[in-house]
Amino acid sequence: MVLVTGASGYVGRAVLPELAQHGHSVRRTTRLSPDVPSETVVLYDMENGGRPPATLFDGVSSVLHCAGLAHRRAAESDYQEINVAATARLAEAAA
Repeated sequence: MVLVTGASGYVGRAVLPELAQHGHSVRRTTRLSPDVPSETVVLYDMENGGRPPATLFDGVSSVLHCAGLAHRRAAESDYQEINVAATARLAEAAA
């Protein structure tokens, strides 16, 4: 199974059909409550020091990290938190 962070974003939405077309099962993360609760959609907000849920990586063999702060005005500290610190937390938890 492939874990796709930022699956509802610009890049994430583009890669999902490609993964499906090539026969990959996918678990997606979202920072908003999913419309339909599912084991393939996990609520996970990377902001504010949030740690990944303990079960996020269960059955996952690879991570495609597409989440990040882009295309909006934000403080440098916000970019640092989301694009650097939160990514490092995700990688640490995945390891």
